[in-house]
Amino acid sequence: TQQPLLEQLEFYQGTLICLDSDREIITTSPDNNPPAVSRPEHTAYVLYTSGSTGLPKGVNVPHCSLRHYLNWVIDFFQQDQVLVAPLFTSVSFDLTITCLFTPLVSGGRLVVYEEQDLDDTLTVLDVVNDNQVNFIKLTPSHLTLLSTMDLYQSRIKTILVGGEEFTTDLANRTMKAFGDQAVLFNVYGPTETTVECMVHRFDASEDIRESVPIGRPITNSQIYILDCNLQPVPVGVTGEIHIGGGGLAHGYLNKPDMTAEKFIANPFSDKPGSRLYKTGDLARYLPDGKIEFIGRSDHQIKLRGYRIEPGEIEAALLSHPRVKQTLVRASKEQSDDVRLLAYLVLKNGEAPQNAEWRTLLAKKLPDYMIPAEFITLEAFPLTTNGKINISALPMPRRSRAELTQTHTAPRTPIEESLADIWLTVLNAEHVGIHDNFFELGGHSLLATRIISLTNDKFDANVSLRSLFESPTIEGLAMTVTQQLIALTEYDETEFLMDPNDET
Repeated sequence: TQQPLLEQLEFYQGTLICLDSDREIITTSPDNNPPAVSRPEHTAYVLYTSGSTGLPKGVNVPHCSLRHYLNWVIDFFQQDQVLVAPLFTSVSFDLTITCLFTPLVSGGRLVVYEEQDLDDTLTVLDVVNDNQVNFIKLTPSHLTLLSTMDLYQSRIKTILVGGEEFTTDLANRTMKAFGDQAVLFNVYGPTETTVECMVHRFDASEDIRESVPIGRPITNSQIYILDCNLQPVPVGVTGEIHIGGGGLAHGYLNKPDMTAEKFIANPFSDKPGSRLYKTGDLARYLPDGKIEFIGRSDHQIKLRGYRIEPGEIEAALLSHPRVKQTLVRASKEQSDDVRLLAYLVLKNGEAPQNAEWRTLLAKKLPDYMIPAEFITLEAFPLTTNGKINISALPMPRRSRAELTQTHTAPRTPIEESLADIWLTVLNAEHVGIHDNFFELGGHSLLATRIISLTNDKFDANVSLRSLFESPTIEGLAMTVTQQLIALTEYDETEFLMDPNDET
């Protein structure tokens, strides 16, 4: 500050430097930059991913790898636009890195949303419809919720999609929803290679396979598809993705053995210390040189952008004294709707209900790792060589006995409309007004869709929180009814009347 302004700063408790009276002292100080305290090879951040042991493993990402990735994002996507990206997912989630840092280091803007209160929950739709945002990264699960909506008014021009397999059907629906102003990119990359290492721009006229290709490597990244002997596979043959280049992490924090297992010497490079990361992901080259993702070489599951080791869930279930054997796998009952299924072989006695299993797992695991269905078997079906026959495992067929409530049919027009919405979203055969949304296989993304369709149906403003606080049709109907009564001149009895009650 300056001497004449000191009286206005009496409240300030820190050190005050006056540029006028202290000028002589200031001019004697060094004018060069302070020495750097961090180097490119130093750690920028550690992100934790799920491990099969039940304990998370931290991926140690250096500044040079983060800089490598951000330089590519800016060069590839900025073009002639100022990037404006939203911060709407956790900073401990790999997906967030792109939207968080890219605008801040490229002269763009990061839109930070205020903390939402209980009645004003921030949704993906809110972010997409924010007229500030023009650059966003989403998971296919996010897009599933948006693909049925008319989003032509959105200003988003660039959409990055990653974290899960991206089906061509969903890509086409997304482009139809957003219109011609948006450009859609499928990106691929594990946390161990700093967010992304491959990219593909979706083209509806060319991309006609079941899934969208993951494309080609980004700048200064190398992709090898190798067999078990680390030999390149021919075009069309499935192999494991190995990644090299400037995006590689140092390894796993305080886990040298795991680091040595996954980060191997690069047999295709003469550069000392060159490494490849063994992803465990299976892929193949298409005739045009693009790469198509096939699946996992192990049993790892990607669900709504999270990497899940089924072994963690199985270990938690085996801690129950009644569980003899268990197996967790993913099932895609509907397009783009992946759910976790837990198969259980129990010791003697009555099988616990789904709610009891959820209570057990909720004490040990995050909510996205809790299976949607728990199927009890007398024994696992086996192949001729004695292994569990995955293809012979039955799909869930929930009976009323597996739910905590007996079936009660809708009684009012509002409950009937809500039941129709639940049947569609949950792909269920029947639903009662007291059935718990989460016991029916619902999860947070499906809850967002339920609320969106409910608000469209009744022209209401029901919050997502309402469904979490009262996850039944009866509870949701009461919330809708209260809003409609408050907003209209209708009599309360018109909403609450039972059409089957003759009195």
